[in-house]
Amino acid sequence: MENRGKKIERMYYILAGILLVGFLFSYFSKGIKDYFVPKLKTFNYQVRTRILKQEDFYTNYTKNQAIVGDTIYFVPALKYEDFCLYAYNTKNKTLEMITKNWVNQVEAYEGIVYFRDVKDTLYRLNPKNKSIEKLFDNCADFQIVDNKIAYLNSENRNVILYDISNKTNIDLKIYPHKFLYMGDVIYYYFTDESSYIYEMNIKDKTYKTYRLQDPILNLMYYNGYFYTSVGNIKIVCFNNKFEKLWEIADQNRGIELSKILKGRVYYYSLSNREIERVLMSVDLEGKNPREELKVNGITYNNVEFIVEGNKDYIYDIKNKKKYEFPGIKPILFYYPDKKEIDTLQGYRMVKANNKLFYSDYVKLIEHKLGSDDGDRVFISNNLKNIFVKDLKAVGGNLFFYGGQLYSFDIDSNTPNLVTNILTNRMFVDGDTIYIFSITNLYRIYNNKIERLLENAWVLYIGNGKIYYYPNENGITNGTKIMVLDIKTNKTEEIKNDGVYLSEILYINDKNIYYVEGNNLCVYNFETKEKNILHSNLLFFDGCLVSNEKIFFIEINDNGKFKIKCLNINTNKLSTVVEDIGCINSYLYDEKQKKLYYTISDYYKVLEVDVK
Repeated sequence: MENRGKKIERMYYILAGILLVGFLFSYFSKGIKDYFVPKLKTFNYQVRTRILKQEDFYTNYTKNQAIVGDTIYFVPALKYEDFCLYAYNTKNKTLEMITKNWVNQVEAYEGIVYFRDVKDTLYRLNPKNKSIEKLFDNCADFQIVDNKIAYLNSENRNVILYDISNKTNIDLKIYPHKFLYMGDVIYYYFTDESSYIYEMNIKDKTYKTYRLQDPILNLMYYNGYFYTSVGNIKIVCFNNKFEKLWEIADQNRGIELSKILKGRVYYYSLSNREIERVLMSVDLEGKNPREELKVNGITYNNVEFIVEGNKDYIYDIKNKKKYEFPGIKPILFYYPDKKEIDTLQGYRMVKANNKLFYSDYVKLIEHKLGSDDGDRVFISNNLKNIFVKDLKAVGGNLFFYGGQLYSFDIDSNTPNLVTNILTNRMFVDGDTIYIFSITNLYRIYNNKIERLLENAWVLYIGNGKIYYYPNENGITNGTKIMVLDIKTNKTEEIKNDGVYLSEILYINDKNIYYVEGNNLCVYNFETKEKNILHSNLLFFDGCLVSNEKIFFIEINDNGKFKIKCLNINTNKLSTVVEDIGCINSYLYDEKQKKLYYTISDYYKVLEVDVK
């Protein structure tokens, strides 16, 4: 018994020694770890355990709505063909336009509205006194966390941290395409290798790299988990080490992540037809899907646009409230007085007196005929980030569009914003400007703007008539051409026997000259006959009609550009300019029998005689 007692006593001593050694090892190893990586461990603990409110989530989706108090600040966007910033007071049911210029992004933080305009300038709006303050330029994207703004510099493409309190900047010295800012940590990636995500600790500049199975476009974070859309194919949930936990997909419809609210992950279910969009949701485990509502457009915030009974509503997802939408109206901000200046219209080029104005798709450029001074490029803050996609002359003034329609005063060299309506294409017939926006056509005439057509695809405007395909149930009907006579306001249908006119070059009383595949064709209204005038032509662009001549640009397999001319009387096709670089603009002067043209990255007007 005595020996057995001593054995038990020795066993207790051994166990006590093991516990003591384990305690000491744990204590000292913890101290060693803290000595070498104290910030990293503390950082990981703080970020991973940050618990957000049920309606809060981090996201790098570009939002264009924000709610402050009883007011919804929003950009109507594509649904209403308007990218200005508006404020809708849900209590008083009043709508107010905040900005005339295009706004690309809207966020709310601590009762203040922050917005980024088309010129990449960041502003903040105080809703109480309605004052607007400019913060800084060159902001291509931004996110606000902990009284700091992380933004992507549009010039150098680096991420900068702006402290709202003391207005100081810190360059994070990273140059990503996309990022997700979460206070002490920032995640970033590149769209060309977006299956990699990089994690940066802002405090101690330590980094981690994660490799995913699929490339991603955007990223969200909510209470320890990351969510992302893989194209429009599926939605994936990851843990904090970017290990995949679950995914959802729909073989018949596309899906896109939207927001996370009150323990539900919201996403859009998309069909091939743009008008069909359904907001769905699943729980945080990717289960229990349910349909929330049908929506008109895509947003990434708590506000959705819906239609019920032919009425538009703003729907607050968070509070489950809907408000009747007052509607967005076209507004004419400015229209210049007519000037006695002789102008000649070209393709992205205008002749005004002894000057040529032309566009390289980005800038507006002036060339003085007969001068060796070189061409003058108009670059100013007013034209920053505004692409000069087309250039027309009306009443001695220039007009161009780059998202919105602008006029340009030739004498003072200043641009002015004309209207709030999004401009996709611009037509001119006489002294009237027509702008095509999404599926609607507007007319600017006699210092007013009005909508002429809804749900249509405009083909051609000339001689007081508008030719278009009707939009039926969300689909463009290319089997019939409708013609609206502006003077009589009457509409008639042209039977085209199923001939789909993809690119119309010119229409007169008898014929339509158009492009079909690689063929230049003519269709006769009276005989209902289609004839191929010239075949084996390649890519068409830049049509210009002058008297009995139709000019257009052709691009061959080697990327060389040509300017060709079709004589309407003889149907003979000739080459005016052959095998040259990218042609940006050109103009034909019938009196001088000259064709002026420009090529990319060469600010000089070239010319050639036309017989």
